[in-house]
Amino acid sequence: GDTTLIAFPGHTNTIPQRILPDGTILGCRHDNDTMGSMRGVAFDRSGPREIAAFASMNNGATPDRRRIVGLWTNGTRGEGYTIDDGVFTSFIVPGSDFTAAWDVNPLVGIWTLLPGFVGRSRTWWLAALVIQFWHHIEHALLQGQVIAGRTLFGSPVPTSIVQLWFPRLELHLFYNSVVFVPMMVAMYYHLFPSAPDAARRRCSCALRTHAATT
Repeated sequence: GDTTLIAFPGHTNTIPQRILPDGTILGCRHDNDTMGSMRGVAFDRSGPREIAAFASMNNGATPDRRRIVGLWTNGTRGEGYTIDDGVFTSFIVPGSDFTAAWDVNPLVGIWTLLPGFVGRSRTWWLAALVIQFWHHIEHALLQGQVIAGRTLFGSPVPTSIVQLWFPRLELHLFYNSVVFVPMMVAMYYHLFPSAPDAARRRCSCALRTHAATT
């Protein structure tokens, strides 16, 4: 239950945006302005590091961290980027004014890492998997309406099911939160397993075990 301050050395503000299964934290750091000093950052066991791209933010990565994705400002236009084995590549969606990469298909990563979780941590990880799977169904509905040129539920614009109750911006934040929270809980129980769960674990990354609980 320890609390750890996440702060990039020499700068005023740090925003943690994503935590990876190995504990790496992605996000950005700022000083006293909004964008001019914003740089994408990562915190791992070797310490903090940042990228040089202007007004950038690291938003997601593959579990092995060989690919990191995010957003940055190129002149007057917002663009997405990938960093593949250290090589920075900017991209935009054709015809768009703003492009951002928010993650690397988390559904695949959640499914791939599922066998490593046991007991209570597996229950929470499965919850994140189910929610993320439904999230993809919602995206498929939106994409299908665009491709077919027809909308659902009498809406003038492509609409997902949960969007009937939540506006689009709030829905995006809602899904990010309800997937992220059970992943965090699962990681806690994975790193600090109960004695029965510790006896069944398939890895050695637990930091310590709790007393046995029912």
